[in-house]
Amino acid sequence: MSYVAYENLSGYFVPKGYVFAMIDTENGIIGVSHPDFAADYQYVNQNLALPNVLNNSIAFLGHSMGGGAAFLAASQAPQPQLLIGLAPAETNPSAIDAASSINCPVFVFSGQGDAVTPPSENHIPMYDSSNSLCKGFINILGGAHCYFANSNFFCDFGETTAGSSIQISRAEQQDILYDFLEPLLATFLKNDNQAFAQFSDSLASSSRVNGTHTCDVNALKAISPDNQQVSVFPSPVNEILTLSSADKMLGAFEIVNSLGRQMLAGDCKNQQLQLNVSDWPDGVYYFRTSSKYGKIIKSSR
Repeated sequence: MSYVAYENLSGYFVPKGYVFAMIDTENGIIGVSHPDFAADYQYVNQNLALPNVLNNSIAFLGHSMGGGAAFLAASQAPQPQLLIGLAPAETNPSAIDAASSINCPVFVFSGQGDAVTPPSENHIPMYDSSNSLCKGFINILGGAHCYFANSNFFCDFGETTAGSSIQISRAEQQDILYDFLEPLLATFLKNDNQAFAQFSDSLASSSRVNGTHTCDVNALKAISPDNQQVSVFPSPVNEILTLSSADKMLGAFEIVNSLGRQMLAGDCKNQQLQLNVSDWPDGVYYFRTSSKYGKIIKSSR
């Protein structure tokens, strides 16, 4: 399927402040390379320069074969800040096996009636195998395989012949997808301090889906920057992280990972502090000083 089939996603999210890089290299029915598809994700991850984009945070998002390829890509360094699989399909090499190397937040969307990539053989094993401490599974009741995208002849024909049990419309499934995907993107890419609680509450109470997640909601109430004169740089950081206060000593500080687990803490009596973070895994971290909260991206590239 060409990227055109997924313009429902870019059309919805780009006006909300997201940048979409739509990979369009591994098309067709035969001769498609899953490792090459994964390499395309990593190429974009490492080479797309977005100097004016907040935090330069990135999510890998893929549907069907693209979802499996996104798992393959996310199992390699550097990992993205978020991985989203929409009815992800098993690949060669195995995306299910690759999931065990993925530590970033992982969320899998599944259509209950999908017979193209049966959830028990594809979506659920990928979710179960993921090594992330923060992961979620969203099962859309009566949902289809192809309805995550716009109408596409080959996908729709395949779904019809596979015997999928579909009980909702394409528009209904996409509305559900947007309602649950939007707070995830806001949480992990925009550092929205209310979005994950919204996602968690909706997952627990909605009559349109059932599902689960393993994330610590309190830890993921993201920390919002204020206007205090404290600088943290560089971000992304590879080795030496500097915390600097313009007008007073830093005082007590703490750095936690995206799950709220403490990485460093102390009390700095100076206006500047340098920390060696070279051995930290790539990913998103949050810092707190006596006067400011904020976000740090660790990247070894």
